[in-house]
Amino acid sequence: MTLQNTLRIAAEVRAVAARHQSRYADLAPVLNVSKPGISRRMRGEQSFTAEEMQTLATHFGVPVGVLYGEPAVSQAPADAVPLGIADAGAFLHSSAAA
Repeated sequence: MTLQNTLRIAAEVRAVAARHQSRYADLAPVLNVSKPGISRRMRGEQSFTAEEMQTLATHFGVPVGVLYGEPAVSQAPADAVPLGIADAGAFLHSSAAA
């Protein structure tokens, strides 16, 4: 992983931690690392492992992609038409018959 990617991911993790009002020292035991270890990761001096990223995503209740900078929720296309209750019912009935 490049230094630029490591720094970007560290910034994303810091942002999510801040939104959840989590202190770095509180995250060390979540990842089973030392306080200096979590500090190095949060500063981008050391990369998070894929397993650590998944653990943090689970801890924060967010998709792991959010920690990599992806949007939390995909946006529906502007011309998308939401299904109504009647449409959903028709779908359920046609699926049951199949």
